Amino acid sequence: MTFDAFVKRGYDATVCRVLVAHPDEIIPVATNPLVNVRPFTMQRDWDDWSRMQLADTPNPTSISSQRYMAHQERSYRCLIERGRGNWWGAFIDNEQVGSLGLFFLDGIGRFQSVITGKQHRNRNVCKTLATEVIRRAAGRSDRLVMVADESSHAGAIYKAMGFRQQGRLASLCQEPGNATAR
Repeated sequence: MTFDAFVKRGYDATVCRVLVAHPDEIIPVATNPLVNVRPFTMQRDWDDWSRMQLADTPNPTSISSQRYMAHQERSYRCLIERGRGNWWGAFIDNEQVGSLGLFFLDGIGRFQSVITGKQHRNRNVCKTLATEVIRRAAGRSDRLVMVADESSHAGAIYKAMGFRQQGRLASLCQEPGNATAR
């Protein structure tokens, strides 16, 4: 069965760009001087991260969404404890307005869950956060990887920073109880 055939049967499809850059290829971009970038240091940082992530989901109050976020937090914190990377926040006046994870393995730095709060989008928060995290992680990898949904404007931001498309990644998902997907 083809990808399109699954979509016609009710599956949700996501197609992402896989973007890669060498740290030395990162191009200076416009940043926001109001944004303070720092690694997460306290539970409040994670609580604010969870709220921001949940607010960006279709059903933020569902138990499944909340359990998923709790699992993601535990997974990321475990990677941090093992020295694989860190989770970074963008803060304006001590309010978390964006965040991302950057984790390393075998010379590759992989970004995770880059997000900017809805009320702070289009203010160079993401560019500031990514640029500063890349600067602070200098020397930890010889390749940086971002994966961005093709339907999102994020890919254009990363391309402007010097990332080049190396491939595409597609996934299909069937929501429980979706009777049309068989």
